Amino acid sequence: SVAHHLSKLKSFNAETNLLLVEGESEFVFLNRLKTCGYWGPPWIVLDVYGGSGNRIPKRIQMLLERYQRHGYKIHIEGDADGGGKDIFNRIIARSSIKSENTFVFKYDFETSLPSDLLLSALKEIGLLEKVSFGAFDKAVSSRNQSIVRTLKQVYELDIEPLKITLAGEIAALLNNARFSSWQEDDFMKSEIGTFIDFIRRI
Repeated sequence: SVAHHLSKLKSFNAETNLLLVEGESEFVFLNRLKTCGYWGPPWIVLDVYGGSGNRIPKRIQMLLERYQRHGYKIHIEGDADGGGKDIFNRIIARSSIKSENTFVFKYDFETSLPSDLLLSALKEIGLLEKVSFGAFDKAVSSRNQSIVRTLKQVYELDIEPLKITLAGEIAALLNNARFSSWQEDDFMKSEIGTFIDFIRRI
């Protein structure tokens, strides 16, 4: 409470930016990417609001209000799972979060990745090692659904229990420049690229 009120005074104004992410995958990805300073200012605080099981507007609203009472400037990320953004519109309407401080993946974090980056990460953890990039891209890019579901249908590969490991490997690829095209225009135009750009502007 004291921090909240002091943050309103110019001489004590040290408002901290907070990014709430939906799941552990995004949290791990951003924390590992953060070590090289690629994704945004190092002073942004990260927290997880719990994933799809906790995406209840009232529950999220309570979390937001708690952080706001402590003087944080809140930004929030989530998944639309192929649907609309109604849940975030309701959150914006009930709170002081501006729409420009929200980012919603069309499906989920994993589906936002370019197919070559995703396959590189899968190969790094010993999966789909014999699948070519061309065949993989053809198999996954034509399906208008979550990549999690596509991988299960096409390759009988369930990545649900591997999401956190996969997220860390994706960040490692970017950090170690083993994925050479990540800084190119095509990457930044991808959904994950626009997410990184969103964070850089916080």
